[in-house]
Amino acid sequence: MLKTLEELHSQILRSIAQLEELTRAEVGPPLALAGVRYTLTRASRTRTRLLEAQIYPYLLDHASAEACPQVTRLQDTGREQLVSSSSHISVWDMRTIEARWPEYRAASHRIQTQMRVRVGEERHVVYPLLAALNAPAALPI
Repeated sequence: MLKTLEELHSQILRSIAQLEELTRAEVGPPLALAGVRYTLTRASRTRTRLLEAQIYPYLLDHASAEACPQVTRLQDTGREQLVSSSSHISVWDMRTIEARWPEYRAASHRIQTQMRVRVGEERHVVYPLLAALNAPAALPI
């Protein structure tokens, strides 16, 4: 579980860095942007499924009573952030991005920052817990 989560976090951060580079341009590069957004969305959704289906339940069953509130908080805030991210994606389709590029750049920067913070929180809480519990590589879903 930990190795898979680490790989997904790395992929997410690479995609955010690519998105950040693309949104520095004065004019949006639609094809490249669409590809990076797709890769980022796919990695983020895979990470969410892994956390919700395997990691959070495992930690809530096996972690100490002191650690469980941190896990629950991550789970709750993750769900809130999923709503925010879904809203961002639905508002900013490629046609709207091209028409309102300066606004998209600002909105994209905000969501990039949120995602970086989120990955940091997950790394800070989940990695040590999984490592300490010597969590299995994967669990049946």
